[in-house]
Amino acid sequence: MAQTTIPLKHGFVTGKGTADETRHIEVTLRELDSRDVVESQLAAERVVIGDNGKAVAYCSEVLMGLELLRRQILKVGEIPGPLSIKQLYSFHPEDLELLSSKASSLDDMLVGTSTRGRTDAAGDGSQ
Repeated sequence: MAQTTIPLKHGFVTGKGTADETRHIEVTLRELDSRDVVESQLAAERVVIGDNGKAVAYCSEVLMGLELLRRQILKVGEIPGPLSIKQLYSFHPEDLELLSSKASSLDDMLVGTSTRGRTDAAGDGSQ
């Protein structure tokens, strides 16, 4: 499973205002798997009452993105992931944007790797 470690600009503070206050300066991201995607979609699903009075389920894209990101965080410093949504709120906006961007780049890299190869080759690649 692919991983990447990213240095944070502002760090992630735990134990704020106590003797145990620690600023974590690195985040390790991992690639997503199909379970992460399904669980994120379920967590982001909401039921609302439509104009016609019927219940309608929808998936919030913003919440889905946060759910995916929190699952993609393998660890922050020595804190194991996945993080909670509340913990994501504790990141400085610049660090959260950096994490989102790097997570997206990791996903794109894996998609690119899976499509590499000769498209004109026949068979399974064995000779």
